Amino acid sequence: MRAQCSGSIIVTTSVAAWKVENFVCTAYITAKAGAAHLVRQVALELAKFNVRINAIAPGSFVTGIGGGRMANPEVQRRFAAANPMGRMAQPDEIKGWRSSSPRRRRATSPARN
Repeated sequence: MRAQCSGSIIVTTSVAAWKVENFVCTAYITAKAGAAHLVRQVALELAKFNVRINAIAPGSFVTGIGGGRMANPEVQRRFAAANPMGRMAQPDEIKGWRSSSPRRRRATSPARN
Protein backbone atom coordinates (compact mmCIF):
# COMPACT_ATOMS: atom_id res chain seq x y z
CA MET A 1 0.00 0.00 0.00
CA ARG A 2 2.86 2.36 0.74
CA ALA A 3 4.47 1.56 -2.61
CA GLN A 4 1.27 2.23 -4.56
CA CYS A 5 0.44 5.28 -2.38
CA SER A 6 -3.08 4.06 -1.90
CA GLY A 7 -5.05 1.72 0.27
CA SER A 8 -7.53 1.15 3.02
CA ILE A 9 -7.29 -0.95 6.18
CA ILE A 10 -10.22 -1.75 8.46
CA VAL A 11 -9.55 -3.15 11.94
CA THR A 12 -12.22 -4.64 14.17
CA THR A 13 -12.00 -3.53 17.76
CA SER A 14 -14.78 -3.10 20.33
CA VAL A 15 -16.37 -0.55 22.63
CA ALA A 16 -14.55 -2.59 25.28
CA ALA A 17 -11.41 -0.74 24.13
CA TRP A 18 -12.67 2.41 25.89
CA LYS A 19 -14.31 1.16 29.06
CA VAL A 20 -13.67 -1.35 31.79
CA GLU A 21 -16.16 -4.16 32.15
CA ASN A 22 -16.12 -7.17 34.43
CA PHE A 23 -18.13 -9.13 31.90
CA VAL A 24 -15.20 -9.98 29.65
CA CYS A 25 -11.64 -10.87 30.60
CA THR A 26 -8.63 -8.60 30.91
CA ALA A 27 -6.97 -10.12 27.84
CA TYR A 28 -9.97 -9.23 25.63
CA ILE A 29 -10.18 -5.62 26.80
CA THR A 30 -6.41 -5.18 26.55
CA ALA A 31 -6.31 -6.61 23.01
CA LYS A 32 -9.17 -4.40 21.83
CA ALA A 33 -7.61 -1.29 23.41
CA GLY A 34 -4.30 -2.15 21.75
CA ALA A 35 -6.01 -2.55 18.38
CA ALA A 36 -7.76 0.81 18.76
CA HIS A 37 -4.50 2.57 19.64
CA LEU A 38 -2.69 0.79 16.80
CA VAL A 39 -5.26 2.19 14.35
CA ARG A 40 -4.64 5.75 15.56
CA GLN A 41 -0.85 5.40 15.37
CA VAL A 42 -0.75 3.64 11.99
CA ALA A 43 -3.18 6.22 10.59
CA LEU A 44 -0.65 8.92 11.45
CA GLU A 45 2.23 6.98 9.92
CA LEU A 46 0.48 5.95 6.70
CA ALA A 47 -1.44 9.16 5.97
CA LYS A 48 1.48 10.55 3.93
CA PHE A 49 1.15 7.48 1.66
CA ASN A 50 -2.59 8.05 1.13
CA VAL A 51 -3.40 4.88 3.08
CA ARG A 52 -6.51 5.12 5.22
CA ILE A 53 -6.94 3.03 8.36
CA ASN A 54 -10.18 2.90 10.28
CA ALA A 55 -11.65 0.85 13.07
CA ILE A 56 -15.10 -0.54 13.55
CA ALA A 57 -15.98 -0.83 17.23
CA PRO A 58 -19.21 -2.77 17.65
CA GLY A 59 -21.15 -2.50 20.87
CA SER A 60 -22.97 -5.28 22.66
CA PHE A 61 -24.01 -8.26 20.58
CA VAL A 62 -25.81 -11.41 21.62
CA THR A 63 -22.88 -13.82 21.17
CA GLY A 64 -20.97 -16.44 23.14
CA ILE A 65 -18.61 -13.86 24.68
CA GLY A 66 -18.48 -13.81 28.45
CA GLY A 67 -18.89 -17.56 28.71
CA GLY A 68 -22.26 -17.48 26.97
CA ARG A 69 -23.80 -15.18 29.58
CA MET A 70 -25.21 -12.94 26.83
CA ALA A 71 -27.97 -15.53 26.38
CA ASN A 72 -29.25 -14.64 29.87
CA PRO A 73 -32.25 -12.28 29.52
CA GLU A 74 -31.21 -10.29 32.62
CA VAL A 75 -27.74 -9.69 31.16
CA GLN A 76 -29.33 -8.63 27.88
CA ARG A 77 -31.57 -6.15 29.72
CA ARG A 78 -28.54 -4.65 31.51
CA PHE A 79 -26.59 -4.18 28.28
CA ALA A 80 -29.65 -2.97 26.37
CA ALA A 81 -30.29 -0.30 29.00
CA ALA A 82 -26.84 1.16 28.31
CA ASN A 83 -27.44 1.26 24.54
CA PRO A 84 -29.04 4.31 22.90
CA MET A 85 -31.22 2.00 20.78
CA GLY A 86 -32.40 0.21 23.94
CA ARG A 87 -31.43 -3.22 22.69
CA MET A 88 -28.49 -5.48 21.96
CA ALA A 89 -27.45 -6.18 18.40
CA GLN A 90 -27.68 -9.52 16.64
CA PRO A 91 -24.64 -10.90 14.75
CA ASP A 92 -26.44 -10.88 11.38
CA GLU A 93 -26.74 -7.09 11.62
CA ILE A 94 -23.08 -6.75 10.58
CA LYS A 95 -22.81 -9.99 8.65
CA GLY A 96 -21.02 -9.38 5.38
CA TRP A 97 -19.80 -5.85 6.10
CA ARG A 98 -16.18 -6.83 5.47
CA SER A 99 -16.85 -8.40 2.11
CA SER A 100 -18.75 -5.38 0.81
CA SER A 101 -15.56 -3.72 -0.45
CA PRO A 102 -14.84 -4.61 -4.10
CA ARG A 103 -11.06 -4.54 -3.52
CA ARG A 104 -10.76 -6.24 -0.14
CA ARG A 105 -7.27 -7.31 0.91
CA ARG A 106 -5.98 -9.05 4.01
CA ALA A 107 -2.41 -8.96 5.26
CA THR A 108 -2.40 -12.73 5.78
CA SER A 109 -3.54 -13.70 2.30
CA PRO A 110 -2.77 -12.83 -1.32
CA ALA A 111 -4.48 -9.82 -2.83
CA ARG A 112 -8.06 -10.42 -3.88
CA ASN A 113 -10.22 -8.40 -6.22
